[in-house]
Amino acid sequence: MKTIIISIILILTFLACNRDGKNSANKGGTEVNLKSKAFDIAVSYAMGKFAEPKKVVDRSGTITVSDSKLSLIIEPVEYIIEPSSVITGLIDDDEYTDAIVSVASYKGQYLIPSEHLFISGTADKPILNRVIESDMRVLGISDRIISVEIRTHKPGSPLYNCDACKEVVKYKFLKGELIRAE
Repeated sequence: MKTIIISIILILTFLACNRDGKNSANKGGTEVNLKSKAFDIAVSYAMGKFAEPKKVVDRSGTITVSDSKLSLIIEPVEYIIEPSSVITGLIDDDEYTDAIVSVASYKGQYLIPSEHLFISGTADKPILNRVIESDMRVLGISDRIISVEIRTHKPGSPLYNCDACKEVVKYKFLKGELIRAE
């Protein structure tokens, strides 16, 4: 009798631990799976910017994409995609979990505005919906509201890198546009 009860408990525990996220808002995939696919979309996007891209992966999983051709005239551009830059949540009006991936851009040694890839979750696979170039940092997504940190001074200002000169702004993603939430 004890072995039957223990067997039933083990089977139920195994079944409970083996759920693959089918009941989540992503409808058929886990958040980790969405983050991985969104990261892959961002890498493909960055590699598509060059005729002959070069991809370098470091120990932490951060990927640097640059042009494999060296130019003596034009400063090289690099795109850096970190696994931690993938933020997931409900953004648009459907029930599928979406993602935002921030891609840092450097021209030579200078940071240029980052590109933020808005990736819509679908029943089949996530798709790139929109790319916004902005000097903002995405903090999180909650209840279809995107919280970002922006700088209050322009890049040429001496106060540009001031830690106290930042504000948190909330946006909604409506019909492909980022609109400030009230």
